[in-house]
Amino acid sequence: MKHEQGISMVQSIQARDISIGSLPQTFQLEISAPDDFFDEWQTNSVKILEQEKYQLDRIRLDGLIGLPQALTDMLSTPKSDKPLYSLLVNGREFVFIKVIHQPHPICTYSYALSINRGDDIIQVLKVLKLIKNNLL
Repeated sequence: MKHEQGISMVQSIQARDISIGSLPQTFQLEISAPDDFFDEWQTNSVKILEQEKYQLDRIRLDGLIGLPQALTDMLSTPKSDKPLYSLLVNGREFVFIKVIHQPHPICTYSYALSINRGDDIIQVLKVLKLIKNNLL
């Protein structure tokens, strides 16, 4: 912290000059598990209005904007005995899609797996390995 004419000024460190691994040492930062420290994001004590739920549903659908395109591509491919898989990625989240051609197509998709949530990234790798094994 700099002091100029009795005013405290904070020096910013550019993101390009620091890594996530160096933050604990640089700032004496302690990384805590979200369940232990940040319980506000898990609370059920706040009431959500029906109108707010409706708006959230619209946001959720907008968040899966790639789903219609992926499904269109998957349904346009020649029918196969094996399932078709697709993966939507937005940089932090992964959504798997599966389509099976039977007499009529059946599809499902996973909930969004996040690199910021628990072992989700490990689950992404497991699913990718299972898909690879299913397709070989």
